[in-house]
Amino acid sequence: MACELKEKRELVSYDVKADYEYNTLMCLLGVSVSKHLLDEHFTLVWANEFYYKLIGWSKEEYEDVFRNQPDLYYQKDPEEWEQLTETVLGAVAAGESGYRLLSRIRQKDDNFVWVQFSTEFADEYINGYQVAYSVLTNVDDLIRMQKEQSVTYENLPGFVAKYRVDQELKLTLLEGNSRFMDYFGKGPGEEGNAPERANIEDSMGILLEQKDKLLSGQPVHFVMEAQSRTGQQMWLNVNASCIDWQNGCPVYLAIIIDITDVTELRRMQEKLTEQAKAWRMRS
Repeated sequence: MACELKEKRELVSYDVKADYEYNTLMCLLGVSVSKHLLDEHFTLVWANEFYYKLIGWSKEEYEDVFRNQPDLYYQKDPEEWEQLTETVLGAVAAGESGYRLLSRIRQKDDNFVWVQFSTEFADEYINGYQVAYSVLTNVDDLIRMQKEQSVTYENLPGFVAKYRVDQELKLTLLEGNSRFMDYFGKGPGEEGNAPERANIEDSMGILLEQKDKLLSGQPVHFVMEAQSRTGQQMWLNVNASCIDWQNGCPVYLAIIIDITDVTELRRMQEKLTEQAKAWRMRS
């Protein structure tokens, strides 16, 4: 009997120690970690302190107001809840091991914060419901910076495009502002190569002249002829600077200005100059 009591005490002591180590580890991660049931509420089973810091509610407040039921927490935000629900159920139905989701979550002060959900489904069940572990990473600063950058790109005059230049002088379009995509990108439902690709191929001779600069990340400037999606012929002034590197390849941000009218005027001036010379030679 004494041996049985001793074994039970040791077992309880081991469980307490294991729980303490587990909770300590979850807190040391420095990000929100939570454990949920895959039931109709996605019931919260456990969360570390960073989960509550992220949403701004204390553990006691969350339990009292929302009864650990995220669907109640999302009552003011039906669109976000629908997106989350569809993502979770879609991943479960597809037999996936988890899901990733970028979404907004409301804080106690009614401000929103952008978070990256990284969730894994566990081989663990509670009351017949599968368990999921979620890590919520605060990416609000990054998302806001990207939005501000996007606004800046849209407000710049002309076209803006970002390219990666590979060693074989292959240019990969990473992004472009709306004006660039409207003129040179592939429209919704359109098939085939976008004019952007054709223009690069047609201007390869000019790019080869800039090859050493491009591959070494030096600023480049050149004029090229291009064609828009509607077939409009254009002369473009390109100024590009290296702003980043990806896998050893430079990433260029290009500001592209339409100088067609200026170029046509220059052509006309050159033609008139040639005609004047011819007339002088005849007289």
